[in-house]
Amino acid sequence: MTDIFLSYSSKDRDLVRPLVEVLEQHGWSVWWDQEIPTGRNFGKVIEKHLSDARCAIVAWTRNSVDSDWVRNEASDANGRGALFPILLERGVKVPLEFRQVETRDLSDWRPGEAHPQFERLFRDLQQRMSSVASNAASAHSTQPASVPVPRPRRGLWQTATGSWWYALTLLALPALFVGGVAWGLMQKKMPTTQVELELTLSRLRVQFLGPEPGARGWIVPVTTDALALRSLVAQNLKEAELEPACVSVVERSSSAQTCAPRAANSPQAVNLAAKPRRSASLLIEPLAASEPTSGKLQLQPLDVAAGTSVTFQSEPKQRQLFWIGVQNAAFTSHALSDGLLRLFPKDVVARGIDGAPADEDFALNVRTGNPSLLIRLVGGERGLRLRLEREVAEPVSLLSATGASVSALQFDREDEQGRAVSALVEAGELRYVDLPAGNKITLPPNTPLKLDGLKNFAITQLKFDPSKGAYVLQARGGAAGLTTSGGKAPADLTLSWFDRLWNDPKLRVLFTIITFVLGATPGIIKLARDRKST
Repeated sequence: MTDIFLSYSSKDRDLVRPLVEVLEQHGWSVWWDQEIPTGRNFGKVIEKHLSDARCAIVAWTRNSVDSDWVRNEASDANGRGALFPILLERGVKVPLEFRQVETRDLSDWRPGEAHPQFERLFRDLQQRMSSVASNAASAHSTQPASVPVPRPRRGLWQTATGSWWYALTLLALPALFVGGVAWGLMQKKMPTTQVELELTLSRLRVQFLGPEPGARGWIVPVTTDALALRSLVAQNLKEAELEPACVSVVERSSSAQTCAPRAANSPQAVNLAAKPRRSASLLIEPLAASEPTSGKLQLQPLDVAAGTSVTFQSEPKQRQLFWIGVQNAAFTSHALSDGLLRLFPKDVVARGIDGAPADEDFALNVRTGNPSLLIRLVGGERGLRLRLEREVAEPVSLLSATGASVSALQFDREDEQGRAVSALVEAGELRYVDLPAGNKITLPPNTPLKLDGLKNFAITQLKFDPSKGAYVLQARGGAAGLTTSGGKAPADLTLSWFDRLWNDPKLRVLFTIITFVLGATPGIIKLARDRKST
């Protein structure tokens, strides 16, 4: 006797095959039309197996509802109370005469997956088999009852490896979850990237935060001596004040190297004021003197206020020359010399100088009289620009040893067409402070570099190297934005959260474990539930 007769449309053979396999795995015999012997009348064979079967499962689909054979088989099974209808496709309209019969919806059932409707069908079939077996035992006490063979309880490993769904859930989905979280961390930039810079530039623009109260200014030589110069040109002057021991007016072309002493050789202030609506300039050169230490022009430390913008620029064709521009009208500096100086004022009105013409250029011979203050320079509205010519070829530091806090840095210059281009003249380095040693980027010459949102950023060293005609910069701090480009699309060099995490071995392992477990959690929960229900 057949346990289950399966009624279906032959067009749905592949659709019902998984159901047949599962039913047979539970120990029940299933008859379907693939078992019709060769040469036999299939109508008689179907009729015999239908009448002998303990129950009949009718699979309703779009094909079977239009099949007269399926309808007839369903009517026969329903007439003797053995009909177990199921739906294998959504949206199928069951024939009118069978709509009052409870139908199990297995349209979304998959082998190996927990499914409430399939579990109820399975219990109903077990109950049917037991009932038929009990009736058969009462009628034929000499024959053993046919009872379904229960499927052996599968182990946890067998449950996990017996279905592609579990393989996907426990392996593929966690891997995808780890990859998705990692991708998201790659897109999320850190608020601040801590970097160290070492660059060689022909031009640098700095926005200073200003020195600490009581500290020296931003131009400090390497040694305790002041910065020795061959010449100093101050442009965009508002006024200059001198306190010389002696001063005299000479012709520009004159080679006279003396100055007429004042009364009692006492210092007296002399003012040079800019003409209205014109910017004055002043060239200061030391004159040759008999003393070995004479004829050296020196520049003392310069103090700047908070927010002062300073531009450092070199002259590549004249390596001994460099420029310093200060965008701050309230600016003073000190130039000292132990010998005789010659001053060439331009576009100024002289006050307190005997014999100085009022409306034309002239030269002054000045001898040091007050070692604490010889010349005070005050910049005009456009700021003050100093053109300095080095006395020696050794590099000179332009910042104090403790460094200077800055709020902005710019690394560009103008080319011959007036376009902004990179000021890097040699290959530089950018190192990431928060990453292990060796995580650095080499910046080729002429690479545009842009820093935004500086935080706790300081220049630790700034030197002018006459042998290169360029500035050597070392800086360290945090930047919210860090981009570079070399004639291509801009490259974002700011660190992502993934960069920070992945370069820490402990955090890398912890991240992988946590994200993999989180990705596998749904599969683990479902596996435990399915294991419990079997």
